[in-house]
Amino acid sequence: LSLSYDPIKEDSTNAVKVNNPAAAGKTYEPSVQLKGKNITLHEHSILHQEMQPTTAKYEFESCAASSERFTEELAERCAKDPNLDVTFFYNTRVKGVTTSPPDSQQRRVTHLQTNRGVIKVED
Repeated sequence: LSLSYDPIKEDSTNAVKVNNPAAAGKTYEPSVQLKGKNITLHEHSILHQEMQPTTAKYEFESCAASSERFTEELAERCAKDPNLDVTFFYNTRVKGVTTSPPDSQQRRVTHLQTNRGVIKVED
């Protein structure tokens, strides 16, 4: 499922066109374009997001995904939006994570063990 948060553009044939950098035409997988509530039928976790996606490309027989393209797009969006309050640590590899106790109300990552030391993850 490739999500897009960009405005929807519809042409006269009512076909949905989206500016989705992850869909660079480098796939031969069969797919359908989903809009609105149809997206959450395939991925329930999206319901909890503050900002809902406008469209999604659903590759129903997909065998692989491009994590590199996803990561690059995510980093670009985080860098452009100062409201996201994201810090980038370059040349840093995560070797392990520490989470809050399993019995806490919301389990979350509290520390990252990296090749450059431990990084505390703030609330």
